[in-house]
Amino acid sequence: MRFHAFGSCVESDLLLPGVRAARDTPNADCWLFDARSEAGLRLLRDHPGVATAMARGAHINTRNVSTFQTRAACFGVIAGRHVLAYPANDDVHDLALFALGRAFCVALGQRGLLSLHGAAFEFEGRAVAVVGHRGAGKSTFAAAAVAKGLRIVADDLLA
Repeated sequence: MRFHAFGSCVESDLLLPGVRAARDTPNADCWLFDARSEAGLRLLRDHPGVATAMARGAHINTRNVSTFQTRAACFGVIAGRHVLAYPANDDVHDLALFALGRAFCVALGQRGLLSLHGAAFEFEGRAVAVVGHRGAGKSTFAAAAVAKGLRIVADDLLA
C-alpha cells in the first residue's frame, strides 16, 4: 500500500489502521516494512548491524542508522528512507501509532528535517502549531479549535 505522510510518499507492507491508500501516487521515497517480510529480510541482509541490534533490542543512534524498542515493536531506521518494524504483538493500532510517530520522527531527523511534538489546526488559511511539554494540553487545545469549526491539520507530530 502507498500513502502520503510528512511530505513523503510511503510504501508499506504493514497493516496500518486509519491510513488511507493514496491513489495515482508517484513512486515511493520512503519504505515501511515488516522486518519479517521478504522486503524487510532483504533490507536486513544488506544491513547486518541493524539486524543484530534489532534482534538484541539494542539501541543504535548514528547519523544514518537508528534502532529502538517500544511496546509495539523493535524499529530500525536506515538513511531516513527505510523503516523496519518487528512487531512485539498483534496490536496493529499500537504499531501504527509508533511507526507513524516515533519511527518517522527518527527518519525525518536522519534527513535533516525538524519534527515537533504538538498539534496544528487551520486558521484563516494558515496552519497554527501548538507545542509544549507532555500533558500541557496541546491535543485539548486542538480539540477545542475543532469544536469551534476549525480543521485539524496534525495531532501529536508536526513535520
